[in-house]
Amino acid sequence: MGSVIGGATYSESTKTEGLTREQVMKIVQKHQGQIQQCYERSLMDDANLAGRAEFEWEISAQGSVTSVSVKESNLRNGEKLLDCVKGVFKKMAFPSAKNGASTTPTIGLPFGRL
Repeated sequence: MGSVIGGATYSESTKTEGLTREQVMKIVQKHQGQIQQCYERSLMDDANLAGRAEFEWEISAQGSVTSVSVKESNLRNGEKLLDCVKGVFKKMAFPSAKNGASTTPTIGLPFGRL
């Protein structure tokens, strides 16, 4: 059985963000099971699918996800997996930012067999 291996890595940003790293990671952790399901479904198409992908997304000051993109990926034939994970990010609901600023986190996810 394949798995998301290791934890998500969060890249720090230098601009003023609305949410803290902890606030973002708390919500991402809640959706870890859905990201895992994306990977398991993708393994049915390609049993050797493994690698790392970095996602960047924009969270509005109100806490909704307004855009998601793949910044970097070394997954071969991983388009379905990446689209599925982007869909999970789009559904995430974050707390409102107290300072009224949007947040643009970048997270790296490793995929592979344990």
